[in-house]
Amino acid sequence: MDTYEVCSDAVYSEAYDSYVVRYNNDLDIVEKLFSPCYLNIINSQYLVAYSRAGRDTEGYGSSYEYIPKCYGLMDTSVIDETGVYTISNIPGLALRGEGTLVGVIDTGIDYSMDMFRKRDGTSRIFRMWDQNMPEEGNEDGEPYLGRTPEIFLFGREYTTEDINEALSSENPYKLVPEKDENGHGTFLASVAAGGENEDQTFRGIAPDCELVVVKLKPARKRLRDFYLINDAAVCFGEDDIMLAVRYILQVLQDAGRPVSIFLGVGTNQGGHNGNSVLESYLTYLAGYRGVCICTPAGNELGRRSHFSGGRDGLEEMNQETMEIVVGENDKGFSMELWSRAPTLLGINILSPTGERHDSISFNRDNAVTYNFLYEGTSVFVENTVVERNTGDQLVFFKFERPSPGIWTIYVTELQGATGSGFDAWLPIEQFLNSDTGFVRSEPNTTITAPGNASGPITVAAYDHYNGSLFVNSGRGYTRDGRIVPDITAPGVNVYGGFAANRAGGPDLYIRRSGTSVATAVTAGICALLLEWGVTRENNVNMNTQDIRQMLVRGAAKPVQIDYPNRSWGWGVVDLYGAFEMIRFFS
Repeated sequence: MDTYEVCSDAVYSEAYDSYVVRYNNDLDIVEKLFSPCYLNIINSQYLVAYSRAGRDTEGYGSSYEYIPKCYGLMDTSVIDETGVYTISNIPGLALRGEGTLVGVIDTGIDYSMDMFRKRDGTSRIFRMWDQNMPEEGNEDGEPYLGRTPEIFLFGREYTTEDINEALSSENPYKLVPEKDENGHGTFLASVAAGGENEDQTFRGIAPDCELVVVKLKPARKRLRDFYLINDAAVCFGEDDIMLAVRYILQVLQDAGRPVSIFLGVGTNQGGHNGNSVLESYLTYLAGYRGVCICTPAGNELGRRSHFSGGRDGLEEMNQETMEIVVGENDKGFSMELWSRAPTLLGINILSPTGERHDSISFNRDNAVTYNFLYEGTSVFVENTVVERNTGDQLVFFKFERPSPGIWTIYVTELQGATGSGFDAWLPIEQFLNSDTGFVRSEPNTTITAPGNASGPITVAAYDHYNGSLFVNSGRGYTRDGRIVPDITAPGVNVYGGFAANRAGGPDLYIRRSGTSVATAVTAGICALLLEWGVTRENNVNMNTQDIRQMLVRGAAKPVQIDYPNRSWGWGVVDLYGAFEMIRFFS
């Protein structure tokens, strides 16, 4: 049992803080830093530690590098466009996902829908883990089916047998209360793995696979408050996402079947070079046999959330001006500024009324809160000279009760290589309350985490009806110049299932757009490749890296531009093209 002490109430209680730790099999350092009451060990490198809240005056304070980041949602012509229909009708292939699993990490699933059942009416969901605190039982006092998963000791896990028992009853939700109140997860699952309906007007990419679904629990309030994320935003903690991935890997080991995992979430937090804890973990898993991981490029292009400066050397007096326009209703937000080692930057802040605060000492780790009298605003600034995962300087800001208007940050080069540049990112759009953004924003390097990781397949979105790029699809490259996105897939007005949560009622359908939709399409295609490679034993060692190369080599080039590029990656996903390249080289 991968636990430190049985104290799982810490997972939910606001009396505890959670920390994501790269501990490298050294529990002594974890005990020294956090004095945890409970641990969830992911593997020999990563764990989640839970400690009693209030360990310092800033909430999380100087432990910022260990604080989980907050992720938000990234929100039958597709079958034809991606070459899936052609492959499904070639007798020697006829791939439909049989013998594979599709792992969905999102807002849950409406398990009662026909598209997630087999022809005999039984469920195609192999395992389902709801991370939220379960109720004791239904309104009649009867206990729910399912159990707490042994591996993490929180939430509730349901097996195929549990779901089938519920489906055979008059009211399934009295036995398995799992619902997708948001609908995002159900839609993505339907796109990747939905079954064909009776009138054949809908089919997911891999209709014969089975599903492993994790319903993420909302990020704890203390974490949201630390990052000043508005109450209405759907928000998940990095720690819970990592545990969700670990859970699916455990199911893979128990089932002995390959799995295509996709995440429909993203964040602007982190250095945008693929070195965050979640990104490093996903990259580590990319070499696992029988595992493929897909992540979205995010929908931040055009959101004015990225500033880039100093590329050609800073302006006069080694200083550059970064302006942020704050909207009328914004109650607060956080921001990160990253330099490139060995460059060291200093900052000064000018309020809309002209009040200015001098820079703190930026040649050592330091933190200070600036109070602006006329605006009634406080700005917390924490400087980390050598950030643990990148080696670069990180300056973290928190604007509390920001006065509307233009806030100016003067960035000064104190030492280092002239022209190495710096970048700053505001939170993703749904974490802000208004039109807050940079006055002079940069559209490049707007891929959200974990899409900057080098391991997973990062997916951009385009409109397969007219061949144009999705207007908000995140644009590469990474901050350190690596090529992302890897591939582009249909992600505009895609047809999929609507989570109606009405057991026994007909399936309903809607259309949605976003890079998470394109990621679901690609994850379904990856399940078909895993069926061909692992299940049918054409390449039993197939992993994420192998599948990326297959998709890149077979990618279509719909636009007359150079490939790879910041918007389309290596081109548009084409399963038929991938098999054509296999045939050519075999």
